[in-house]
Amino acid sequence: MPSARYRIPISRNLFVVLAVLCLFATPFWPAQLPLGEPTYEYERTEVTTDETSITYTSGARMYGRPISDEIACSGPEEMRACAFERSLLENETVTTNSTSINPNRTPPYFEKRYRYVQINETVYEPTYTDNTSTAESAVTGRVDLALSKVAPDRALKTVSIDITSDDLSPTVAEAARSGGAVSRQKVDVPKTPIQREDGTYYRVYLDSHRRPSSSLPQVLDLGVTYLVPLLGFWLVSRRMDRLVVTVVYDDDRS
Repeated sequence: MPSARYRIPISRNLFVVLAVLCLFATPFWPAQLPLGEPTYEYERTEVTTDETSITYTSGARMYGRPISDEIACSGPEEMRACAFERSLLENETVTTNSTSINPNRTPPYFEKRYRYVQINETVYEPTYTDNTSTAESAVTGRVDLALSKVAPDRALKTVSIDITSDDLSPTVAEAARSGGAVSRQKVDVPKTPIQREDGTYYRVYLDSHRRPSSSLPQVLDLGVTYLVPLLGFWLVSRRMDRLVVTVVYDDDRS
């Protein structure tokens, strides 16, 4: 009995098959294409020091942004904090009602809202001293609040984040290195300078936030997600109706 071999003309349908596969994959396209998504642009400004203070190299661009949230009065002033620190600087010390047996270290119950203060273009560190005139015994005395002048280089290094830190977003690190970065998602930006590998310091900030200007991206997103796969199903049904199978019989007779 002759044997049968089935042959399908794949060459004619190969293009259609590939096209259908691409159409079925379109729901995954929006995740890879920026259709209808906002963009966030991040920029940097260098932070430098002189003999007494810490400053931006481009102060106009950074108006309203403090150099660090750990350096009080380094930007728009916190009225109460800066007024107190200025008064403290003028009066040298302010006596508190607290006592300590070791005034050379920060009392654990004193909340430290910031590490440094910048007043009159000079950096200071909040300190605590022993007021011997108010000693209540031979071992305890009142604690005075004071300010001690510190080197701005030391203060800047202390409050800065290393660019290789795991806590730093890759987008922020890219902006600090190259001068700018764009992201489709908003990222956390530290409110303090970033120290690069070469020892320079930069403050990264969100420069602009742009949204799509028209509804066209949303229409494309809808079409790619729902309509195009339906087109793929339609093509499959059309080709199934026209699928031709050719049967070839081998004659085994000698």
